Amino acid sequence: MTAITDPSLVTEPVGRSNGFQLDQARWLRQLAATKEFREESGRLPRRSTDEHERRLALWLATQRREFAATALSEIRVAHLDSELPGWNSAHLSRRREASR
Repeated sequence: MTAITDPSLVTEPVGRSNGFQLDQARWLRQLAATKEFREESGRLPRRSTDEHERRLALWLATQRREFAATALSEIRVAHLDSELPGWNSAHLSRRREASR
């Protein structure tokens, strides 16, 4: 599994919403697994018949939902932006194309 490269991103501020997953270590493991999936497949995970990919896709969808609701902490947004560039924009552009 890929490690988070910037140690300054590991500390979560106290008193700030963490989104749906309060355990920072578990959240970081999910992020690393999603990053590893992207490195191996060349794309972000999506809902599929593969259980592992489906779980990662659901986790990522939750991060997008939390971000849209401004419930995702700044530190987690920084993690996602750093480790998964385009994590939110790819989803938004697909949504725009589907609405045309």
